[in-house]
Amino acid sequence: MTAEGQPELTDEMLWARASRGDKKAFEALYRRHWPALLDDAYRRLKVRQEAEEVVQDIFVSLYNRRGALEIRDSVAGYLHRSVQLAVYNKVRSYITQRNYQRLEALRLTGFTEDALSIAEYRELNDALQHTILRLPEKCRQVFLLSREQGLGYRQIALELNISPNTVERHINKALKVLRREFGAMDAAPLLAVAMASGLTAGLMA
Repeated sequence: MTAEGQPELTDEMLWARASRGDKKAFEALYRRHWPALLDDAYRRLKVRQEAEEVVQDIFVSLYNRRGALEIRDSVAGYLHRSVQLAVYNKVRSYITQRNYQRLEALRLTGFTEDALSIAEYRELNDALQHTILRLPEKCRQVFLLSREQGLGYRQIALELNISPNTVERHINKALKVLRREFGAMDAAPLLAVAMASGLTAGLMA
């Protein structure tokens, strides 16, 4: 029931009205579903700003297509599937971009597909990822905050409530493991992969 004692409109009723141009009905859907959709997106992405962008883009797309889009099942179900698809596309785009950047780093160091094939690069990168996963939990957590998010020692220290010196020790330990694991490999391809991951300074120390 509404504050005025009127029966609350269902999602389907609101969507039917929104499809005919009723902006208030669309705004009601927005207010009703925004919190749950944001929670869904944030749970998958772990970055609030990106989660907000995903949900906002979904509602913008929904509004732009309101006169032509036919939702055959529940509106809530449609919206949550849209979040899942949008998150999947965002993650896929991120992974593609990361791989492209790493391949570009290889080319900048003088390696081409003739010297180091994409398959060999992927094998090297997979080995690097596997080694990182075997690091002790706290060491891996620090290392990934540095590698994946590009955080500095002080930022990581604040994030994990530890000292910058402790952060440095974890990073050095991780790099020592990498040097030990990949010591038999040609150093240049490893440095190229590391450079694309923000690790060059440590590996070259």
